Amino acid sequence: MMKAILLFILSFAIFTSCGKGASLSEAELLGLERCVAERPDSVYAVLKDVETRELSPSALALYYLVRTEAEDKLYMTHTIDSLIALSRTYYETTEDAAHLAKAWYLTGRIHTDWEQWDKATADFLRAEELTEGSEDWGLKGRIAEYLGVVNWKNELYDKALSYHKKAFFYFTQIPDSTNMIYALRGQGNVYWSLKEADSALYVFQEALKVSQSIQNRRLISSISNRLGYIYKKWGENEKAYIHIQKAIAYSPEFEWIYGYYPCRIPSVIHPDLRGTPDQELL
Repeated sequence: MMKAILLFILSFAIFTSCGKGASLSEAELLGLERCVAERPDSVYAVLKDVETRELSPSALALYYLVRTEAEDKLYMTHTIDSLIALSRTYYETTEDAAHLAKAWYLTGRIHTDWEQWDKATADFLRAEELTEGSEDWGLKGRIAEYLGVVNWKNELYDKALSYHKKAFFYFTQIPDSTNMIYALRGQGNVYWSLKEADSALYVFQEALKVSQSIQNRRLISSISNRLGYIYKKWGENEKAYIHIQKAIAYSPEFEWIYGYYPCRIPSVIHPDLRGTPDQELL
């Protein structure tokens, strides 16, 4: 089934690349939704050229949902929330709790991009409510993970830690090793903010083990960077150097750090971890 869907994506992409706008049926959109987690680039390539004027209200709601999800998976910065709002409004009139929950989750992701933490919290809590009793562990995990993030941003550390642990449990049910690492990394960030450095070190070490087992270069670099930072703070320069070297080796964009080490490890090597002075890992 997945091969058939991917073949359809390729065929549709070739068709639309010739300048011919095309529409999609709701069944085809559902097929694209099943692919978006693994092939967001291909799904987005198809959806960006879709002619939406002929879509039914239900198909249009699904189109906006899947397109927003593809953009989110591709780390594209969200600039508008009006399209997902239209999707959400449609699903509010139906009994489709699964798609409504995803619409609220994606609304939260947009507000997270905009650093509107209180709005994002409300969005994710609504999504969490709608997935109660669901066995969509992936969506439940992502909701819990981002509830961990927004609570951490609001310095509600106990809540943040609880949600990151919940996210880790959900991801183990799939299992999803990559997102398990993100959940562990989130726990480590919270422990560091709580000044529980030993606990932060332990979960970062566990996250590094999983990252290395699946050879995810981005996450090996990210986790090694944090371990290096902790060891530098503790004055263990030899261990810090080993981990920072690994962070650089697994992420070419970190090459410029060479000029800073071993004099200091600048906070700017943690671009995804901005926060208050007590959140130095951020």
